[in-house]
Amino acid sequence: MKRREQMPERTTTTKVACAEYFGARQRALLAHATQVDPDGMWFAAPIDLEQRVWPTEDFEAAISYVPIEPGEDDLFAGLGDGAAADALAAQVHAAGRPAQFDVVKEGP
Repeated sequence: MKRREQMPERTTTTKVACAEYFGARQRALLAHATQVDPDGMWFAAPIDLEQRVWPTEDFEAAISYVPIEPGEDDLFAGLGDGAAADALAAQVHAAGRPAQFDVVKEGP
């Protein structure tokens, strides 16, 4: 826990509701034992408890070229369809425009 206390404060920018998929996620992880220890902490809590207590996957944007709305629940919000996302990326690159959120909060 001491290591955790020394970590910088993190900001969750996007929460995706996915509790209904936790069973499939667990089966997928167990199918690839080299990814997660099947006897480790990831499988210690029953899925129904996990679904009640933490029903989302939480993400922090490290960089974004579109505004991030508070309470975002879509990792692709603001990008439009594939063609619009490609056009936005090309426009941003050509203009040398800075990102909206360009601070990665990793400590040294």
